[in-house]
Amino acid sequence: MEARTVEDVVARTVRVCASQPTDLPFAAVYVDGALRGCTPGAAGLLPERGADLGTGLIAAPVHPTADSWPEQALALPIGEAGSLVLGLNPRQPLDEQYRGFCGLLANQVSAALAATGSYERERQRADALAELDRAKTAFLTNVSHEFRTPLTLVLGPVEDAIAAAEGQPEQVERLESAYRNAQRLLRLVDSLLAFSRVESGQARPEPTPVDLGALTEQIASSFAELCARAGIELVVDCAPVAAEVDVAMWETVVLNLLSNAVKYTVTGSIRVEVAGAEDGWVSVRVADTGIGIAAKDVGRLFERFYRADNTRGRSVEGTGIGLSLVRSLVELHGGAIGVASEVDVGTVVTVRLPATKGTAAAPRST
Repeated sequence: MEARTVEDVVARTVRVCASQPTDLPFAAVYVDGALRGCTPGAAGLLPERGADLGTGLIAAPVHPTADSWPEQALALPIGEAGSLVLGLNPRQPLDEQYRGFCGLLANQVSAALAATGSYERERQRADALAELDRAKTAFLTNVSHEFRTPLTLVLGPVEDAIAAAEGQPEQVERLESAYRNAQRLLRLVDSLLAFSRVESGQARPEPTPVDLGALTEQIASSFAELCARAGIELVVDCAPVAAEVDVAMWETVVLNLLSNAVKYTVTGSIRVEVAGAEDGWVSVRVADTGIGIAAKDVGRLFERFYRADNTRGRSVEGTGIGLSLVRSLVELHGGAIGVASEVDVGTVVTVRLPATKGTAAAPRST
């Protein structure tokens, strides 16, 4: 395993050198000018600061008990501000081969120290990105909570106004447009709240035996009017299949997938299918004839906050968390999700869930 800290490098260097007492009677490692480790025989004999030793061939520290202690040592630079001090075998002349061996060892230690610096910088970047992720999630959570209550209070009076405007088609149309858009915003807010619960580990599915086909068809049917207004054909072909899902979470999954399909399908159709169990798995597909997704973006679709660079959709609103949330919810059910897409041809999203044995229960959509 790679040494990932300076301490690891020093410990391994000391351990290797200590195993070769004939070639290296002692060894010491200085990093940033300070003694960071040495072989047991040299403990207490070496100065704490490397600057006191110098570089090149130096006098070895005097050992009070060993008769064959080396008289010379070789101090070699390692890294930007370190040195490796190696005791030299008094019976072996410091010829080119011996010096080359010591230099090779110093180079290896220097490379290992450089690798720890790269690893530390990478770790710091990862920590910074994780902190940015947490800040984004916290911000979206707070904003969502602030938005949800006034949105709920808006929807009630608009419903009342629609009822009171009966017989005034133009007024009803304007109010219904406001109502639909408020509902879209509320669904977006609910998705943000669900996402924050998943991110914080608070989301716990409560699976219920259902007829997944009937439940999915019920959820998909709520898009019938929207698709009709947009001139998109909505085809729902859901076979009865027994599965166990958290109904509210599954509704979030289907609504997000269909919302994306509608957003990026200008003409053509959207098809929702639930296929019978194969090899213990239920397959749910949402296919559209939309603008498609570029190959460079497909692999990143499920990353949180990632949005493909595409402005040809029906609308451009979104937070980049919809598909990330969908994947998390599917995985909480022990399932998997995949995407196949071709630009200007369409997109197919496939969800696979574990099937259950027995008779499917009636759906209970919220």
